[in-house]
This record gives sequence, structure tokens and C-alpha cells, in this order.
Amino acid sequence: MSPGNLQYHFAKKDDLVAALVGELHAANNARMAEVEAADVSFETVFELTVAASSRHIAYRGVILSYAEVVSKSPELLALAKEMDAMRPARMRRFVDLLADNGYLDRKRIRGRITLLRELGEGLGRFWLLHAVLRGEGDDLEAAAERHARRQLVLWEPYATKKGRAQIAKITGVR
Repeated sequence: MSPGNLQYHFAKKDDLVAALVGELHAANNARMAEVEAADVSFETVFELTVAASSRHIAYRGVILSYAEVVSKSPELLALAKEMDAMRPARMRRFVDLLADNGYLDRKRIRGRITLLRELGEGLGRFWLLHAVLRGEGDDLEAAAERHARRQLVLWEPYATKKGRAQIAKITGVR
């Protein structure tokens, strides 16, 4: 796209960033919406995390400077807050489906869902920066998969025997 065409469609840099972040968010939500409830397992969580992390690679220009850009724009800050407000319900849905499908122990996770979501969000937001700083920029797809494995380990204390076995199979951690 030429600079003139870009400026025609996006009068301000904030408009462009908002469009890119919205596009990324929509792609992540669309992929999650495709998941059948009966198929939700830790393998599903792993695959969704890898897919979302891979999409982050395509949007890395925005993601690597996201906090700085958002903090300087009231419009983008409002958009970020709107997207953040949706995360608890999405997390609750996956927790319920994992428990319904026998991978997660409801009693063990009770009272920990917010903490688990916040830890996952922190890992999810900074994995790309971490990979670049560690010199893994040449193979970001492999770094995305390692990130998804690391993030999956967060679920282990709350998993059933079936869930722990699946986490161990995916992560290689016993």
C-alpha cells in the first residue's frame, strides 16, 4: 500500500493501530468460536495458543510497541479496555468446557481463575518481546510453539489425571 493510500484510509496513526489490533482480536476470536465444545481439551488450548502466537508474529510491529502506543492514545486505551473486558467470559467458557470434558478439576481451580487468566495474559502479551530479546527472532514460529508449551504448564495444578497426562504429552514435562 502506498503511503498516500495508507493516509487516505487512516487519517491518524491511532486509526491504523486500532484497525490492526481489532483485526488481530477478531482473528483470535473467530478461531476460538470455531472450536466445538465437546472437543475442548488441553490440546485445544495449546493449539489455540500456538495459532494466536503465530498471528502475533504477523502483527509484531504493533505488538512490540503496543503499551507505548496505547498509553498515548485515549481511543486505543478505550479499545484495549473493551477487549480486556471480554477476556474473563472467554476464560470462564474454556474453564467450564475443560471441566465438562474431564481435563480440569473444578474444585482445584475454584478461586484461581482470575489469577490463571492474568498470568496467561502476561505471558501472552510478552512472549514475542521475550523471544526477540533472547535472539530467537530467526524462528518465531518455533518460539511461538515453545511459548504455548510454557503457558500450558500453568494449567497443570488444576488438571485432572487425564488433563495432566495430556499436558505432559504436549509439553514433555512430567
